[in-house]
Amino acid sequence: MRITPVDAIPMPPKIDGSRTAHASSVPPTASFDKAQSTTGRPRTGAAPQGLAGAPKARASSASGMRPRTPLQTQSHHGNKAHASEQMAREVLESVPLGQLKSEFSPELLHVVHSAAYAPDDQYSSLKGKLSAGYALAWARGKDKIEPAQIRESWAAAPGGLGVRTYQPEEIGKLESYGASFWGLPLPGSSGPAGTLTGKTVFRPAESIPQDLQRLCGEVKKRLRQAKGNDRMEAALIAAHFKQNFIAIHPYMDGNGRVSRLCADRILKELGVPAPDWGKADFDLNLSIEETAQLMVKHMG
Repeated sequence: MRITPVDAIPMPPKIDGSRTAHASSVPPTASFDKAQSTTGRPRTGAAPQGLAGAPKARASSASGMRPRTPLQTQSHHGNKAHASEQMAREVLESVPLGQLKSEFSPELLHVVHSAAYAPDDQYSSLKGKLSAGYALAWARGKDKIEPAQIRESWAAAPGGLGVRTYQPEEIGKLESYGASFWGLPLPGSSGPAGTLTGKTVFRPAESIPQDLQRLCGEVKKRLRQAKGNDRMEAALIAAHFKQNFIAIHPYMDGNGRVSRLCADRILKELGVPAPDWGKADFDLNLSIEETAQLMVKHMG
């Protein structure tokens, strides 16, 4: 079976404020296999730009889509994202069970993102392009994002003009992941209990390559040590990946869906079902243990 090195993956052109993942920016420690074909039958449609060695996109019609389980509900990003996430799952499923402990790498994450990323469908129409949401996306350079583009500038959440209010202990938890919190000088932004309103700022862009490499190494080490079929043990590994990946926030967009897809695959590797991600808010104000407990609570 052919192994596709990361520098052989055709990536989209560079845009302002980002760079495209390639071999020199994130040196791979391993490569995944079997991504060329996972079902053994022809498919229709073209793979998203930036994807090579992975299954081609399925037809856009419902009949061409593999049925999803109740937990894999329609993506809130739209039909295009739903189809793309289906393909990303197949990329992850192409790694044989028992092999993720050696195949989990930045290279695999880049290809998963290339498969999973699809802009919001609402922006494809004239009405969508005239919306306030599109104007904000355009102002942030997120109207022209391509798969696997890694950010080169600072990034914060929530997106747009949104803000969040946290307790001091919650801010301490997100800072434990290497992120920071910028409080805004707004009326009522702080109160008697010391709450603060503002934005979460993710890790510095210049540390993304080494941070991803380190995180993948940590996940592989924990997978090798895991006993399997233990929900809490598996959830702790998946939570460690998910929370730290979000804090790194390597891509210009689509980080949340990649974190969930990979967390699902980590759980599957250890014989544990995926949680229903829509049942709770898995934010950086939760510790690894709290995130794992929520995952177990909402598993099928």
